Amino acid sequence: AAFMFNPSLISKVEDKQMQVTFLKHVLDINSGNVSYIHQNEYGSFAAAVGFTSYGSFDYADKIGNRTGTTFTASDLTFGITYANKLDTNLYYGITAKYIYAGIEKVSTSALAFDIGLIYNLADGRTNFAVSVLHAGTQLTKISNQSEPLPLDVRIGFNHRLRGLPLLFNF
Repeated sequence: AAFMFNPSLISKVEDKQMQVTFLKHVLDINSGNVSYIHQNEYGSFAAAVGFTSYGSFDYADKIGNRTGTTFTASDLTFGITYANKLDTNLYYGITAKYIYAGIEKVSTSALAFDIGLIYNLADGRTNFAVSVLHAGTQLTKISNQSEPLPLDVRIGFNHRLRGLPLLFNF
């Protein structure tokens, strides 16, 4: 699911792929992801659903006495990605995603976009990439307060060493 960090990466997938991930974290925190990638004559397409369940929490009063009732918290994302070749060795991708976060009786949602580029040098062993993640806006608010999405800009480089099974990443 590397395309969640740079949507242009699915442009290199040559066949259908499905990935399923489940992580059991500490206590009762669970997360998972399901993604499907398909390439055809129009480009590469992907769909992904991710979730995190933070488990249940005990209600407590101001001095820490538990009341005997609980509440939960969770996050959910759903995204659709398109990627294709822009020019020789240059690929692009864009993802539109819906984000939901809920805790106790309140929730918020957002619509965001990720864009990415990757350039493969002619040597076939070196790549340069850039991506902008979470560019978007909040759709629903908690207590009428608007929160900005955490815009993330990433720049990367990798090189596969000749004659060695090592990949250098920066």
